Amino acid sequence: MPDSPPPILEALRISHSPIPNTSKFFNPPSPNLRSLDLSMLSLPFNFQPPFGLEELDLCRISEIQEDGTHACISVLKLHQFIQASPGLQVLRLKGLYSASAADKSLQQVDLPNLEVLRLQGPPVLHLIRAEHCTNLGVDLESIEEKLPPAAWTTVVPTLTRAKGLEVELDVSMYSLRISSLLGPPWPIHLRLDIEPKREDAGHLCYAILEQILQELENESCISARIQLSLHARNQYDPDIYFKVLKLLQSPMPGPSSRWRLPHLDTVCIRGEGFPYQYLKAFVQARANAQGDQAPKAVTSILESDAYYGPGGKEILGEVMDYAGDEGVAEGAVVQAG
Repeated sequence: MPDSPPPILEALRISHSPIPNTSKFFNPPSPNLRSLDLSMLSLPFNFQPPFGLEELDLCRISEIQEDGTHACISVLKLHQFIQASPGLQVLRLKGLYSASAADKSLQQVDLPNLEVLRLQGPPVLHLIRAEHCTNLGVDLESIEEKLPPAAWTTVVPTLTRAKGLEVELDVSMYSLRISSLLGPPWPIHLRLDIEPKREDAGHLCYAILEQILQELENESCISARIQLSLHARNQYDPDIYFKVLKLLQSPMPGPSSRWRLPHLDTVCIRGEGFPYQYLKAFVQARANAQGDQAPKAVTSILESDAYYGPGGKEILGEVMDYAGDEGVAEGAVVQAG
């Protein structure tokens, strides 16, 4: 790698190549540098992120400490990268990050021009505010607690612009996934994986879903059609799913009487053996809602063996014909809430 960049350099990609502590390549950087892609390398401890980037891609970056040891790039350094380029249009971050208590005091960076956001790794959504993002792909791993409200200031406005959404909860894998069915104009994808070692991992899944739904309804009423997918496979805690159905089968508290996900019209059960009585109580509660804020009726319940994807056996008729102990089932759903 040369000691200093040519002044006309606009795009730079460095992979598997160390940046020496004495390098002046980025100090000062090329004044025309607009795109930076760093992958599988270590930054010196005194590295200063370049200013004025429009595209930034950081993949599995580490930092060399003053004592010569290596550590995952810090959340503070990520924040410095983002803060140095408020005009970013494309941001991709992948890897692990070292956190500290001081990270909670970092100010969110406004990225008004950001169109493409790709995050894979621990949750750092709270560092970014990008309300106009239209191309969202977020995979958050090893989540150990509810995320701060600032984490949703980018995700929620993007989700509200979707033409259709699938909300998918897999308690057996401690995973929550929200993705667009039709755009716009690019696919939207949000997946959150809970740290499985937590004893209450399934309940944390539910708590984060509840938090996202609350933020969605605070932003605006979701007009897109919604499909709810629940995984009933392997070992799963049915109480979590009953809580989800209970959450969605009654209006939100307060004078507005608004319903969460009012345009939810399809439920997909991925697996077999999900109790029909709970699905029937859910469908009836939404169908019996009165007033201007009443939700759409559920018009389809699909049962599918496929882990992902559309289609499945239509079982709405079977569910509504179910003649089991509905009173006991209905009470259990209420208790689960």
